[in-house]
Amino acid sequence: MGKLAAILAALFLLAAWCMPASAHFMTGANIRVVHLATDRDGLIAFARISFALVVADGLGPQREDGTFLPAPYTTNRLIDGAAVHFVDPDAIRADPQGLAHLVADGHVLRDQNGVALAPEVLAVRLQLRGRVPPFNTLDEARAALDGPVYPDFDGAVEVSSALVDVALRYPDAGTPSLLTLEGRLLPGTLAPDATVNLIVLHDPGGASWSQQRDGLLERPVTVYEAPLRASLRFAAQGALHILEGLDHIFFVLCLVAGAGRLGGLAWRVTGFTLGHSVSLTAGYFGVGLADPWFVPAVEIGIALTIVYAGVAAMRPMQHGVGTFVVTAALGVLHGFGFSSALADLAPADAPGAAVRLAAFNVGVEGGQLAVVAVVWTALAWIGRRSADRRRRAARALATGAVWIGSVWTIERIGPLADTLWG
Repeated sequence: MGKLAAILAALFLLAAWCMPASAHFMTGANIRVVHLATDRDGLIAFARISFALVVADGLGPQREDGTFLPAPYTTNRLIDGAAVHFVDPDAIRADPQGLAHLVADGHVLRDQNGVALAPEVLAVRLQLRGRVPPFNTLDEARAALDGPVYPDFDGAVEVSSALVDVALRYPDAGTPSLLTLEGRLLPGTLAPDATVNLIVLHDPGGASWSQQRDGLLERPVTVYEAPLRASLRFAAQGALHILEGLDHIFFVLCLVAGAGRLGGLAWRVTGFTLGHSVSLTAGYFGVGLADPWFVPAVEIGIALTIVYAGVAAMRPMQHGVGTFVVTAALGVLHGFGFSSALADLAPADAPGAAVRLAAFNVGVEGGQLAVVAVVWTALAWIGRRSADRRRRAARALATGAVWIGSVWTIERIGPLADTLWG
């Protein structure tokens, strides 16, 4: 294949060795959802937060037996030599107000003058992942807090499986849209570092605005985000997702490598766009993602699309309706990966879902076109003296992509098998 082609193939093999097998579906993150609404007595905040994030900063030092001095409202014991942390139901039932105040103290809500507002606790309730009531609207948030502080769960509850719902009132909060929210909770040992936040502001007329933020909210966030700014941020998230997902990049690269002319490239890119736009929309609104086998199956499918596109790129150049249809079908699998990323950023039931979906998809398209432009320009530069050099370089890229896709396919079989037969 020549020196240049060999170098390109070697770089691809190195990337395959370094990259993880799966990069689309978010796992192990804290969640924080905050609804803010005014009533005649001030501002009410309904919050749902990962229990581990609420109590993590209170974990004490490690004992000689390997356990830790428990954090508030937790117990811990050694299981197979590892310290496992559990929710302490007796402590929560004895002092639910204390748990609510941990949530309140972990957040600072300031008015337009920068003055911190003091909250009153209205209600608190523990929830269990997998059995959690919906929390996407104001009515759902109110309903979620209706019931015992600690429901009768079956067996012990691990800290990572619990959520805390809290209702707080802030009298004399002022203009809600000018408020800022700042987080003071730290993940510590009990909680993962990643935190996904959704802040929803409701006005008395029934309109609402939502925004998604990543991180611990150490810097104050204005609770109202203008729609245009929110759209730009979701577009940036869409572009970032495709640029950070190497398997998406490898697939697009194979599409470019297999297109000898701009016409063939247009058929491929358009098909991919149509396919992933359809499944991005369907997946975001709930098609398939709830089934436990679906995520690992899609991950395998995405890896196989790289293998197919790489093999196709090494064959004689073709374009037309057939190429368009095949590329669109392959794009459907990638779209489900995109939809999971968007669902992790903000649920489809939250206000403004259509705007978020459109902005995120525009961002994905922008990232895709950036990859296309870079790869097409690079191949054109390589082949500026000889079309044969361009073909060799394209074949080297496709060969590396086939190898990578094959490795990822094998690695991703395990999680699917565990889901089906584990």
